[in-house]
Amino acid sequence: MKLEHWQVVFTQYRQAQSVLDGWLPQSAPGSAAAVGLLGREGLRRLHDELLEVIERLRAGLGAHARDEEVQDALKPFTYLVDERVLLRLADSEQPLWPLLQYRLFGEDGGGEAFYTLADQRLDQPGSPALLFEMLHFCITAGFGGRYLGHTAKLREYQERLSARIVTPPPPPAFAGAGESSGPLLYAFPARYYAASAASVLGLQCLLWWVTR
Repeated sequence: MKLEHWQVVFTQYRQAQSVLDGWLPQSAPGSAAAVGLLGREGLRRLHDELLEVIERLRAGLGAHARDEEVQDALKPFTYLVDERVLLRLADSEQPLWPLLQYRLFGEDGGGEAFYTLADQRLDQPGSPALLFEMLHFCITAGFGGRYLGHTAKLREYQERLSARIVTPPPPPAFAGAGESSGPLLYAFPARYYAASAASVLGLQCLLWWVTR
């Protein structure tokens, strides 16, 4: 994933986690269950706050990608957020949750739709890398959907998605005016991509930490 995309996605993912923790704090570290009931008004307010996060993600990605690419990429992220909420809600309130995916896309089966979308685009040549990056991100962040708890199947999808995420080559060096510019033309890309790789690795480590 491009560094710009990583920054936008990870920032809003952390924001969604913060909103969810504020409304439905986990009862114990590593536990999916939350404490207390929200009621219809609380559910509506939580819905609105998470919707704002998704709209900020739309705006952030829109600065780097086309509208149709952003729309596709928002779907798996929205399925992830809905699943996160449902896993924390009490059983009695799960049917009352106003799905974000229904509000944005008119859908109510994100657990199936996630993999249907993945299968369709994996079989379609020329699909934008941003979607594959977002699908991979969501599985890494803990999305399960149809395959919740099926580690081997989730890993299989991660591998298939990784194969479609192409790392862009470094930009070609342009001819310098004198001999002194020669070393800089090759040194700069190396430093730049090393720094980018370190930043991405750091974000991946943070993602692992918040999803333990």
